[in-house]
Amino acid sequence: MNHELNLKLNTNREVRTEKRERQYHGFVRTLDLIMTLLFAFAAALQFNDPDPIQWIAIYTAACGLSLVSFFRRRVPLSAVIAVSVIAIAWATLIAFDGPTASEYGHMFDGWEMKSPSVEQAREASGLVIVGAWMIVLFIRARRPFVRA
Repeated sequence: MNHELNLKLNTNREVRTEKRERQYHGFVRTLDLIMTLLFAFAAALQFNDPDPIQWIAIYTAACGLSLVSFFRRRVPLSAVIAVSVIAIAWATLIAFDGPTASEYGHMFDGWEMKSPSVEQAREASGLVIVGAWMIVLFIRARRPFVRA
């Protein structure tokens, strides 16, 4: 009797674990899609920027890795590390070069360029978002894979 009860408890536990894994993967895929669209939008906004190439490149790289994660759940770790290091180092250089803390508060006052330092605050913040998302992809890529 105890053996049958243990089997039933283990089966119920496995079903709950599988259900949680499916929910987790559904949530993660939704996040991947949202970030893919966000980075694609950010790249598209750069076409009217005075120096668009570097910004389009970093946002397109983040968009591409998010899209790979959406379809494959696994991203090339070397690419994620490279984009993350570039974005965070670049954001650090911008942050130390210009904007003060008060200028970060004016980032969302309007779409147009308010001042060069507010623009730098926006640029640094965008790069921090890219770097942070790449860290999330890195952590998820190292997580043991369970087929949902």
